[in-house]
This record gives sequence, C-alpha cells and structure tokens, in this order.
Amino acid sequence: MTAVAEARTSNLFYQSGTVRPMLDHGEGVYLYDVSGKRYLDGSSGAMVSNIGHSNPHVLAAMKAQMDKATFGYRLHFQNEPAERLAAMTADL
Repeated sequence: MTAVAEARTSNLFYQSGTVRPMLDHGEGVYLYDVSGKRYLDGSSGAMVSNIGHSNPHVLAAMKAQMDKATFGYRLHFQNEPAERLAAMTADL
C-alpha cells in the first residue's frame, strides 16, 4: 500500500480531508516522508521541540532514563530529573 493510500484509509480523526505525506523519520530541522522527500519542519517550536529531531544528546538522555524507568506517576513518585528541572527553573 502506498503512503497516499494509507493516509486515505486512516482511522485517525484529522481536522480536514487533506492527504498528508507519510512520515518516515526526522533528522535535525528536517522531516522525511517514506519516499525520501525532505521537508523543513517549520512548526517545531509549537508542536515538538526546537532542539531538532533525533538529537543524539537528547536520545541518549531519554535512553538512560528509560533504562531506569519509563514512567512513574507524579502523584505517587518523585523523580530526580523532574526535581532537577524544577530547581533550575526556579533559579531563573
């Protein structure tokens, strides 16, 4: 099935019937569809983060945390990364 056919048969609720490219991966400031076409991610500030897609430093930090625990509900547990971030934010 092609990327266009998959988009047309999607069970997701999009805001319009516009056929969208099928995302394959992101790297830096670019997103790539399954056919290899490159798109400049012009909405990264509001939609994701402005540090770039697949940033190796961020991926390493995420992997290190996931090796410890992937989730701990904030009403039941404290966690060191969140406490450190809150302290850095408060210091600002």
